Amino acid sequence: MQAYDSSSVGTERTMPIESSPRRLSHNARMRRGSSAKIASVGVARVRLVIEEELGWIFREQSIEDYGIDAHVEIVDEDEVSGRLLAFQIKSGMSWFRDEVASGWWFYPDRNNVDYWLRHSLPVVVIVYHPILRQCFWQNVNDETLTKTSRDGWKLLIPKRRTLNVDSILPLKAVAGSVSLHRQFGGLSGGVIKEELLASSDITVNGFVDSLSSRLLAHEAVSSGPISLDDFVEAFKRASRFSGREVKERSERIAGSTMAIVEDKRCILKMAVARDLKMNTVNIVRFIDAPWAVDILSGDYLVHRTIEELKILLAQFDRYFILRRFSLPDSCSQYQLVEVPKSLLNMLASKSLGESVQGRGCSTIRAFRDNRGEVALKMVIDRSSAKISLRDISIDRCLVHGSWTLKFSR
Repeated sequence: MQAYDSSSVGTERTMPIESSPRRLSHNARMRRGSSAKIASVGVARVRLVIEEELGWIFREQSIEDYGIDAHVEIVDEDEVSGRLLAFQIKSGMSWFRDEVASGWWFYPDRNNVDYWLRHSLPVVVIVYHPILRQCFWQNVNDETLTKTSRDGWKLLIPKRRTLNVDSILPLKAVAGSVSLHRQFGGLSGGVIKEELLASSDITVNGFVDSLSSRLLAHEAVSSGPISLDDFVEAFKRASRFSGREVKERSERIAGSTMAIVEDKRCILKMAVARDLKMNTVNIVRFIDAPWAVDILSGDYLVHRTIEELKILLAQFDRYFILRRFSLPDSCSQYQLVEVPKSLLNMLASKSLGESVQGRGCSTIRAFRDNRGEVALKMVIDRSSAKISLRDISIDRCLVHGSWTLKFSR
């Protein structure tokens, strides 16, 4: 018979306790990868810019992410607009390996591209540069995507498209592409080609996105050229977006408008004539000349013209022309051209150039450069009381930017 042990009554049996926990090996510890940290920082940075600088709404899509990391809703003066953008956010230096002069090539997965192109919202790819601590962006569409040799896709992320307050207008234009399509019965299209002068002091920072989006919005609703007044406002707004100081006051001068940007007096003019030529620049109505109507003496006409041109040339510092060409396949091309002031100063020379055969009431004078080549011609038209310039080679001018737009209606 087993002996009874009273000390065991009412107690629980316990397992022996080890004196210390077993140590996990170094490799078995849970660690956060650097890529996960950078990805999180990238999303946080985009959220910060969207909410603080743009004042818009950022909604992260953390559940079942299929190529879209966030939805962004545009807010206009504290009013939620209902216009949305879909953001794909990538972070880390690996996305900046393939660098070119204007930006970086981004290589998306083909499945993502198919998904983005079928998406009901305009899709924007954002890449976060951890060293610069900046985000760069590009919208996704048939025009911005480029086929690779391996039947894949690549997308150029421009260096000038930094995600900041200057992105408000261009991102609104991207968001507006869907509403335009709905509003105007199937209209679609956009900027299919953009060429910028690398040395330009004009097409920098937010200027290009601001001006091109304004041209895009105009072409979407009109088959005609943008008006001079609209061009002036677009130029001034784009200059502000690029960080320049712009005076509100503008002044009309002989079929053009003068705007003051960074204390520079800029003449802004439109050129939309049907006989516009790509390789030459003409300035119709460079100056009004009511005084030329009744002048019969050729010598006095030259003298008076020189004096009037001197007065005009002293009134401005830079001369810009926005030229619009109608191209085949429902395309339009805009060029922002600057005629150098040094070239225009030739007009105030004492000889007023050399006489060229004129027709009717017109007097034509040719001006040659130091090499003896004709740099430009001036037409004094007494019948219309105006002086125009013509046959200025485009190579003598600065083409700051060129945008080819296409819309299908």
